[in-house]
Amino acid sequence: MLRDLAKSALRRIPARAFGALSGLTVFYMHGLVETHSDPRVQRLHLTVDDFRATMSALKAWVRFVSIEEALLLLKEGRARGPLAVLTSDDGYLDNHDLLAPVARDLGIPWALFVSTHHIETGARFPTYLTRCFAYYADHGNYTFPGLERSIVITANDASRAVAAQALGQAIYRLPQEGVRALIGAVVEATGQERQAALDMKFTSDKPMSWAHVQALAEAGVEIGAHCHEHAILHRGQTIGEVTRQIAISKQFVEEHVGRCRYFAFPVGGVKQIGPQAATAAREAGFDAAFTTINGTLPASRDPFLHPRVMINRDPHGNESMFPFTGLRFDRALPAAQIAVKRVETEIAR
Repeated sequence: MLRDLAKSALRRIPARAFGALSGLTVFYMHGLVETHSDPRVQRLHLTVDDFRATMSALKAWVRFVSIEEALLLLKEGRARGPLAVLTSDDGYLDNHDLLAPVARDLGIPWALFVSTHHIETGARFPTYLTRCFAYYADHGNYTFPGLERSIVITANDASRAVAAQALGQAIYRLPQEGVRALIGAVVEATGQERQAALDMKFTSDKPMSWAHVQALAEAGVEIGAHCHEHAILHRGQTIGEVTRQIAISKQFVEEHVGRCRYFAFPVGGVKQIGPQAATAAREAGFDAAFTTINGTLPASRDPFLHPRVMINRDPHGNESMFPFTGLRFDRALPAAQIAVKRVETEIAR
């Protein structure tokens, strides 16, 4: 109750009162739905109404700018005002169908980071496929490659949540060849007919095509790369795999769109960015790379480990806490960036 009262009070305070606190924040999201068919599977997707409410509320606090303008302001030392950047990851079709019209109506520039294998082939993302299995597979005991323990699905819904967590964690730690083997086995266990039916049910998780990406680029959306197969570039990946995932995604975007200046790490926390990943992004020719480590852009100490803040489902959560983003996260940001680079030093020894 006290938290709700505090938020209500904050929403009535003029934005200019917090101008000194509001650093340049890069927000990120994934997708939108009109309504959720099953929020357990569609957990990355906001509703259109919540998204519009959040963006409208944020616009009362900040001026939204493009990544290009944000980085220029940062370079010139003018990124201290109440400014924000909107980005979206993966490349779901609803970004074209639902997000783009809302952003256009509100006059908000934005950037899209795409995983090019999924744009190229239409293949669904690994984490979506594991959630489909976890919440819709038949009861039983399942053994999967890359998992030390079997997955048990029972009539108890808690067993499905445990399965989703175990499979998701496996994707975060396995090398990419292990992820491919795991996903192949998961889809087989779900059953091709059932998976096809689930894909029809969850159109929210369908990737867009290159035609959609090109249309967004022509409309002014900045298109960046998000690995080729949405690979998690953790320390368990080989240098060759990391380099390949980054380089191919940049190449594909450039071939289809014309330029690709920015990169976003899939998942992108400290544990999901290996010691070679930031270096590989820089050597691939990107101008900057973005993580999911919390913080504001002025507090960043590495242009290839820039922070972002996730937009959540609460239409007031980001808007009411926005002025204090820097106070909440910036002190820890440099240490998080150093932690990634420290691993690199230790491995080099």
